[in-house]
Amino acid sequence: MPTAENMQQLVSLRDICRRETGLALDLLSGGNSSALPLLHSGDMPPEINHFRVGESILLGRNVLDRSPWPNTRQDAFRVVAEVIELEYKPSIPIGLRGQDAFGNQTEFVDRGFRHRAICNIGRQDILLEGLTPQDQGIFILGASSDHLILDVEDADATLVVGQEISFFPNYGALLAASTSDYVIKVVLPG
Repeated sequence: MPTAENMQQLVSLRDICRRETGLALDLLSGGNSSALPLLHSGDMPPEINHFRVGESILLGRNVLDRSPWPNTRQDAFRVVAEVIELEYKPSIPIGLRGQDAFGNQTEFVDRGFRHRAICNIGRQDILLEGLTPQDQGIFILGASSDHLILDVEDADATLVVGQEISFFPNYGALLAASTSDYVIKVVLPG
């Protein structure tokens, strides 16, 4: 984590390079979003005059503990997927199970018969572990390369095929969705 001490070491190294090369080296980049708390506290050496800020400005998070950053929004981005199948199914698959396409052996919790939704997005498009359903009553069960499987039994609203479900992405999920050729990116006003 950035500290006043290790940032001062960077300043000292810059000063040595200035003396050795005669170059001005006026731009001194002090890191990424993780340096913002040090800057905010006033303990950042003033010679540090450049930062590469991504997650904190995009998702409004302090990357050191993922708490909301002051005066920012945490809902600027959403990943939206369409429900393409909605069925009442047992929570544990019937029959023998092997590994999934990614080499994982999934363990299932027996919760009886539940409403499940399959959405049109998968591991080729997003980082599954980085999604949080906007609706508190929806739970991510897993995903194939191109489909997301959800438990929607406790969803606030009654879902239908064709309806869209929204998720808040973390930085990894936002990065994957942003670079996927199969995810349509839409900028909404306001």
